[in-house]
Amino acid sequence: MEKFKDNSTEEEFKIEAVEFYNKYKKYEETFKLIQSKGFIDTVSKLYNLINKNTNRILIKTYENIEDKKRIMMDKYSMNQHKFIALSDKSEIIEIYNYDKVAAYALISYENEIDFGQYAFLHFINFINSGDSKNYKKFERLMIQKIKSKSILYFDRIISFQSDDNKDERALEEIKNMGYICIWKNCTIELNIGDFSELKVKVNMKKVKNIDMDYTAIGKIIPSRFENRNNIYEGILQKEKFFINIVNKKDKAFVNFYIYNGKLDDKDYIIEVYKITFKFLSEHNINKLVTFISPENIILLNNTININILQNIYWLRKQL
Repeated sequence: MEKFKDNSTEEEFKIEAVEFYNKYKKYEETFKLIQSKGFIDTVSKLYNLINKNTNRILIKTYENIEDKKRIMMDKYSMNQHKFIALSDKSEIIEIYNYDKVAAYALISYENEIDFGQYAFLHFINFINSGDSKNYKKFERLMIQKIKSKSILYFDRIISFQSDDNKDERALEEIKNMGYICIWKNCTIELNIGDFSELKVKVNMKKVKNIDMDYTAIGKIIPSRFENRNNIYEGILQKEKFFINIVNKKDKAFVNFYIYNGKLDDKDYIIEVYKITFKFLSEHNINKLVTFISPENIILLNNTININILQNIYWLRKQL
């Protein structure tokens, strides 16, 4: 009978091969078992019973594009956030209270020159309104996940109607949760119909891109998700600026982008607004909605009546 290098016979080798195969199949079946949903659910329930914990909170993260598409189509209505959800470095998170989904959230990971490296919470939606009382617990789990990626900050925004008088109380509670406010904006509405007769020279042209050294007035979202379609460049005597316009009949939503070296130049900023107002009014736009900082509201108060719709706060927690 033929022998192999280790002096085992062919028959012995066959026996060893069969034993190895049987052992492999046994391990393979065990591996499949422990990965199955039924096994995981059973172990989770046993763990909760042993620990007398019927409200165990867990999170599940979806990072793969195909998984995120499936979650968006099959489970949640997220079409308005599709661009963000399907982008690189974003996650859909499900938060389980025991064995049921209590909330779902969308987080993206950013690295910006001015804002540093941070995770941004775009939204968190609760399946039942009563689950919102557990937000602090949910947030702790999300932050544990974020810290595992060596991220420095956790950012989010909150907004209030300008006349609901909840800002101070809410901000005090948020401060107690470890947040600081790093940026305040307002959403305003302006009636610009009368600016068509303004005696200023308008030099605007449509362009494809906004130059890198220009910053949005009123930041409410990470820069890479800003709407940068329908861009116009405005030419001033010594500098220029950019605007992004979204038209709806005689109303327009406008984002302003001003030169980084002139963020505190009041004359430059006022000129930017006036030229934009005249340009839009000449194109039959009567109302303008935009984001603006409180400092710029003060600049414009002598020029036009301002209707403040919302106060928006960009919050940050150091991890």
